[in-house]
Amino acid sequence: MWDKWFAYDLAHFDTDEDRRNAFRAAVNRMYHSIWYWVFLVAGLVSVLNVKVIAMSLFEFPLGTVGVIFGGMAVVTVLYGGIWLWRRAIRRSLRQQLLARGIPVCLRCGYCLRGAPSTRCPECGSLFRK
Repeated sequence: MWDKWFAYDLAHFDTDEDRRNAFRAAVNRMYHSIWYWVFLVAGLVSVLNVKVIAMSLFEFPLGTVGVIFGGMAVVTVLYGGIWLWRRAIRRSLRQQLLARGIPVCLRCGYCLRGAPSTRCPECGSLFRK
């Protein structure tokens, strides 16, 4: 499943072993980032706070309203976490490609081999040659 999410970025690596090592390095880099842990703790705190707020506003002892608000908070934190996780890993994979001398756009992952200008033709962001 994970290789499908990152297939475009992983395709630039030469061998399967390089792909596995790059993916492991990207995941390890993300887990060592302070923002990963800040988001994780903030998500857990927000889920607990939503339940407390729902109980105090509607004076229900964690009934239907608390379950609905808690569920919405969990879904929001889950999807937001997955989005940030994918974004961090993609950026790390692209930085590894740049370090290997393979020119790719950090923003969209477009391969910039032979690009005539300093702008990415896919997304328009600037890059260094």
